[in-house]
Amino acid sequence: MTFQNLQVRVKTALVLSAVLFVLYLLSLTTNYASWLFFLVTLFCTLVCSWEYSLVCTSEKNDGIYRYLLLSVLLFPLLSVSTSLTITAATVATQTEQIVGLYKDIAIISTLCSVAGSFLVTFIYGVYVARDDLSELGKVMQDFIPGVFQIGLGGSLLIAITMLSGYQWLLLWLLLVVFSNDSAAYFAGSKFQGPKLAPAISPNKTLSGSVGGVVGGVIVGVFFGPLLLKQQFSNSILDLALLSTSLVICGQLGDLVKSYVKRLHAVKDTGSILPGHGGLLDRIDGLLLAAPFFYIALLLN
Repeated sequence: MTFQNLQVRVKTALVLSAVLFVLYLLSLTTNYASWLFFLVTLFCTLVCSWEYSLVCTSEKNDGIYRYLLLSVLLFPLLSVSTSLTITAATVATQTEQIVGLYKDIAIISTLCSVAGSFLVTFIYGVYVARDDLSELGKVMQDFIPGVFQIGLGGSLLIAITMLSGYQWLLLWLLLVVFSNDSAAYFAGSKFQGPKLAPAISPNKTLSGSVGGVVGGVIVGVFFGPLLLKQQFSNSILDLALLSTSLVICGQLGDLVKSYVKRLHAVKDTGSILPGHGGLLDRIDGLLLAAPFFYIALLLN
């Protein structure tokens, strides 16, 4: 990465930080900020779905394949969003029981819709493979990563916006995942060493991965007591274990996206964020970390 490209990345990051600052300011001054967070998160996951579908159809102009893939990704996102919206519209107060109801509805809706997406994927795969069995593998390698990362991850990321203290939960998750990205970049540039997965992402190193874990854990442990409060244990060990798990999920999310891009010989998922590429290039790790974080909150 050149110095000029790094400058562009930093400028884009500053703009995104300013947008987040405005959102958090609104969350402290209005009663409807949770819906704003909800809509922004939904919009981001919809953009990621579109970018993913474009990557998977970059080598062929197959509209049917693209929109079927897009529908499989969108089904969990829209299912969870609709069920949570209906629930919110039918209750008058945000009691502890209602927040618990949100959690139950979100997880049930997500699991059922993701299962439906997998079923559609398998049926379509079998259909296209009726004359050539290799076509089934091609469908699966496009559809399955997307359903897991965007369908499942995006749905539970949306669900977090309906929890009590949602803004601080999201802020802590963002800090852990993005500190992993920054620490991994600087540690990898400094120490280099063996490649992590050269066939998938040639620039990623084992030292960068370890540096990302260390950076994520330090940030997670430091900010955990301030932001998670009663939502999760303030024990240093618990916070360190959760942060480590989320960082690993985030790194796997990056590798999953890189794998799909490598399959289709695509450098970036888009160009919406100068210096970063597409929105999916920026929040790939966040999407795969969200389900683990949501489950941890449920268990707590």
